[in-house]
Amino acid sequence: MISLCLICALVFVNGWTDAPNAIATAVGCGALKMRQASLMAAVMNLLGLTTAYLTSGRIVDSMRNIVSLDTDTMELAINVASVGVVLWAVAAWYFGLPTSESHAVVASLCGSAVAAVGTINKGELSLVFVGLITSLTLGFASGWLIGYIGERIPIREKTLKKAVITSSALMAFSHGAQDGQKLLGMMLLSLGSTANGKNEILPPALVAALMFLGTSVGGKRIVEKVGSLTRLSNKTAFCADLGGAACVLASTFLGIPLSTTHSKTSAIMGVAAAGKRMKWQLGRDMLVAWLLTFPLLFLFGYFFTLILI
Repeated sequence: MISLCLICALVFVNGWTDAPNAIATAVGCGALKMRQASLMAAVMNLLGLTTAYLTSGRIVDSMRNIVSLDTDTMELAINVASVGVVLWAVAAWYFGLPTSESHAVVASLCGSAVAAVGTINKGELSLVFVGLITSLTLGFASGWLIGYIGERIPIREKTLKKAVITSSALMAFSHGAQDGQKLLGMMLLSLGSTANGKNEILPPALVAALMFLGTSVGGKRIVEKVGSLTRLSNKTAFCADLGGAACVLASTFLGIPLSTTHSKTSAIMGVAAAGKRMKWQLGRDMLVAWLLTFPLLFLFGYFFTLILI
């Protein structure tokens, strides 16, 4: 029960500090109000999570197979990971920096596993690092390319506003399909599920509901920070959402776990670079936070597991 409560706290914090990335551009350019965007994101997160899980579930399986531990040790690892990620995410939120809870979870779980048994599933972990590189490079590249093309195509503002809402919904859908699956994998681990669980309706709905509550309560600070990476217009917002969603959905389809935070924020940077409007100092601050996430959370999981085991 303690593990499940901590997982619920983790999902809530993901909605608070991670899910807002999906709606940051739509809110930043004025296409949607914060409450409207949060509600839309909640619905699309649920649709994305449910669709991806029922049709594939490969990301869920990857999360559940990164470490192989006995029941008691797994519960300890989940508890340590949940506490560490919540603390890290709240600290990053305080400074307005978007971080990847998915990579933080993986890092802490791996640290706990190494402390407990000395081994991890290197095959599954390698996919995480592939996803890290993919989210940064492909996110930036897709954002730059779509931004470069978008700068040269005249589109009416009325049409652009509708396009922004649509692309933001697609980004939220992709967040549910990718990060929602990771969190669902953690929840199923905490519930001790050994089957594929594809007939279980409550866990996906609970994940989506907690994401919505988190985004509604505390997502504004992250929305404002991400939106300040560049001067947002309806066109730049649309291009960034489209670039980020393309990156995340392609990786989800291929079964590669990556960070939607990295993908979306890198796409914004790519669009901004294409229009030469990037605020590089803020981008560097975010990159430093991303680079510190894995080693710091790994060490947190490792040492706290040694203390508690």
